Amino acid sequence: MSEAYVVNQLFLDETYGIKLPGNKVELSKKMKVQLKSVVEKEAQLFQDHSILDVDTLTARELLDTLKASLPHPKLVMHILPPYSPNLNLIERVWKVMNKHVRNNKVFDSCTEFKAKIRTFFGSTWNTILPDLPSRINDNFQKLKTAVSG
Repeated sequence: MSEAYVVNQLFLDETYGIKLPGNKVELSKKMKVQLKSVVEKEAQLFQDHSILDVDTLTARELLDTLKASLPHPKLVMHILPPYSPNLNLIERVWKVMNKHVRNNKVFDSCTEFKAKIRTFFGSTWNTILPDLPSRINDNFQKLKTAVSG
């Protein structure tokens, strides 16, 4: 099942309390009536408004008529390259932690390692906090286009 199907199923369930049955299960008349009220309110979501007039309609056929889900208005999608740790801010936090906790150190036990990490986030973090904005920010390096000569 595609992501759009799942999002649309959740939308119908959470917004209108309509729990669609399995893909091949025929929708009941009661459910079709509920869905017609959704079509009236959310017409932009459906590609084919006449789908509910079909005598035998399965959940899969209904979901096929729904358009791909629209992104939430408060979320902004940033498409990153497949592997780009330098663009992920948490990677920068791990780098700072690694420098203070693990750099050139061997620990005798996992417990000792965990204790050092707790110390870092419990006290060291607060000490180095003023310097962090220059290291952990979203000012990404801009690469220049290669010029062949």
